Amino acid sequence: MDTLHQIQTIILLLMVVLALTTIARKLIIPYPILLVIGGLVLGLIPALPTIRLYPDLVFLVFLPPILWGRQRGGRISVDEASHGLRSN
Repeated sequence: MDTLHQIQTIILLLMVVLALTTIARKLIIPYPILLVIGGLVLGLIPALPTIRLYPDLVFLVFLPPILWGRQRGGRISVDEASHGLRSN
């Protein structure tokens, strides 16, 4: 798979994630449930190509927003987070 095709695939997947989280918010259900269902549906469509992602790409593109979202949605205050950064 060439680089341009990989970038298009990642952008398409991110748009699907954005659409599913928006739908989950409107239906008032936890978004991970809808993301898992959406992933299963995408995985079962035989016409779609196999998507292979490099681990470095996952750490660079997908993991930071997940961790940032957890930080923002979690119960950690800014003072606790800054104290944790200063102590390390």
